[in-house]
Amino acid sequence: MTEGAARGWRVERDELLVAPDARLPLTCLKCGARNQPKGKVTRRKETLLQADTRSGIVSGLGGALVAQAMRSFRDSAAAILVGATLVLAPVVWLLHHKTPRQVVELPLCTSCNARWSQGVMFRRAFVGAMVLGLAAGAVAVLGELLPMKTVAVVGGVAFVLVLLAAVSAKMPARFVTATRIGPQGAWLKGVDPGALARLAKDRADAAS
Repeated sequence: MTEGAARGWRVERDELLVAPDARLPLTCLKCGARNQPKGKVTRRKETLLQADTRSGIVSGLGGALVAQAMRSFRDSAAAILVGATLVLAPVVWLLHHKTPRQVVELPLCTSCNARWSQGVMFRRAFVGAMVLGLAAGAVAVLGELLPMKTVAVVGGVAFVLVLLAAVSAKMPARFVTATRIGPQGAWLKGVDPGALARLAKDRADAAS
């Protein structure tokens, strides 16, 4: 068995398989930088969830059905919106809760670690903005402060702006994601090609 395999990691094409409790070499996974000078690369402990489209599909279909129902029954639009939120939210939460996950110590250099932290902050801000927007829209409709059509237009524009902000922040490039998680460990996507090459070389050197 190679040193890399013994430590619980190996390169598979463009992914990095990391076993539970594995200790990865100090090579930044986002830019390939080595730990030179010493302390440049540290390990960031993260709980990674397996990429899962089920929550997105449920939310998308549910949103489309709710929108159609609200158009068809305008007098009951507010009640439909509130009722759908109360039904869909637990379903999405349950799917999220059952998603496979694994704790991984990710080697990141100082700058990539800072970009990761900023990404987490942006992501929370985007989710918070969407939740507050939905709450404000519900209040506006239930309190008859604004017409349903106005709330829908404003909500649509705000949603597009949030998506544009996420794209401009280059959110996917800030993180490493787990394409799947099983008994062997987590298959990580988004690892820098240079880092993968160096990790593969480390494994080959250990085997020779």
